[in-house]
Amino acid sequence: MECMIRQTSAAVADWYTSAGFQPFGPTAEQVANIRSLEQELAVAINDKLAADDTAAAAPLAVDAARANADNANAVAAADVAAKIVAREKVLADPASTASDRANANADVEAAQAAVPATQLAGEVAIQTAVDAQKAAEREAKRLNDIAVRLAADLDIAQRQAGVQMPVDEIVFFPAVPIRVEQVNVCGR
Repeated sequence: MECMIRQTSAAVADWYTSAGFQPFGPTAEQVANIRSLEQELAVAINDKLAADDTAAAAPLAVDAARANADNANAVAAADVAAKIVAREKVLADPASTASDRANANADVEAAQAAVPATQLAGEVAIQTAVDAQKAAEREAKRLNDIAVRLAADLDIAQRQAGVQMPVDEIVFFPAVPIRVEQVNVCGR
C-alpha cells in the first residue's frame, strides 16, 4: 500500500512538473505533525521496551519473595525447635531455677508466636510481588497499545503528506459518456 502511495505521489509530482508547475507537497503543518508523531512514537517504543523488561523480571521477583518467605519460615521453625531443645535441657537440669525454667518457657512461647508473624510477612511479600507483576504486565500492554496507536497515526499522517492534487483541480463526471466541446486553460 505504501509503495502504491509513493508511486502515485511521484506520478502526480511528475505530471505537475511536466506541465511546468510546482507540485503541492506536504505543508509545514503536516511535516511538523509527522516529526512530532515520530518523536512520540520513539518515546512510546522506549517506554514499552522498559515496561516489557520490568514485566519480564517480575516473575523472578515473585520467585524471590517465595524463596525468602520459605527461608524465613524455615528459620522460624528451626528457632522454635532450638528453643524447645534448650528448654528441655533446662527442665532436665536439676540445678535450674524456677526463673531459668520460666525464661526457657518464655523463649519457646516467643519463638512460637513469631512463626505466624513470619508466615504472614512472607505472604504479604509474595502478594506484593504478584501485584507488582500484574501491574507491570498491565503497564506493558498499555504502552504497547499507545505505541501501536501512534504508529497508525504516523502512518496515516505520512500517507496524507504526499504530493497532493487540490480538489479544485479535479473534475468529476457523475455519468458517462460525456462530450467535451471546448477546454479553456488559464495559466497560474
